[in-house]
Amino acid sequence: MVKYSDVILVEELLELLRLAKEKYTYQQLSEILGLPPTVLNRYLKGRVSPRRERCLEIIEKLRKIVDITDIIKNKLRIDNYGFMDMSQILSDIYILKSAARRLISDLKVNDSEVDIVLTAAVDGIPIAVIIAEMLGAKLVYAKNKKEVGVQRFHEVTYVVSSTGIIESLYVPKELIRSGDKVLIVDDFIRTGETQRALHRMTLELKGEPIGIGAIVGVKTGINTLEKELKIPVKAVVYV
Repeated sequence: MVKYSDVILVEELLELLRLAKEKYTYQQLSEILGLPPTVLNRYLKGRVSPRRERCLEIIEKLRKIVDITDIIKNKLRIDNYGFMDMSQILSDIYILKSAARRLISDLKVNDSEVDIVLTAAVDGIPIAVIIAEMLGAKLVYAKNKKEVGVQRFHEVTYVVSSTGIIESLYVPKELIRSGDKVLIVDDFIRTGETQRALHRMTLELKGEPIGIGAIVGVKTGINTLEKELKIPVKAVVYV
């Protein structure tokens, strides 16, 4: 019988191989990993899977040449006005999975410590879905409008400092319960206003915020959040 932990290892191997394949040819990877190109091709196509020991060896070698931080930086686009385009990152499932693994590791959380992964719609949803799946947690996302058909909402409001506009976030009240351990996740942290609102929402619903993670974050904003909220706040890439 195949163990679930072995399946997770093979998934990580495939993620790293696919990311490495963007930079290296089969021949180059063959020389780095000490495996024939035909074998690597069969791994990538899912035709065969290496045994556990071999899988661990390959992953260790791939981690030395696949740096998710550099990959994200190379795909991040910032225009002349300072606006950020993360579309190439948010549309690549293998980058998202690798970023999710990094955040889970950096935040030092595991599936026994997280009940809910909370994010704000819409750009935070892709990374939140993957982290929730990896941790076996429930996914909850707050919207800026009330959804038709839901009877009871919890609302938090906050001021967007760049515009002075008051924004609202809503979640169905039943989704976060007293005592739930909540990990807050987003694609990007600039000033931390949205994350503060999600943190406050969690507390008002009597949940327990245990950390905040993002794919990209402004270092000053993250440092301020961490000091203020007194929970771990991490990003894969700091700008």
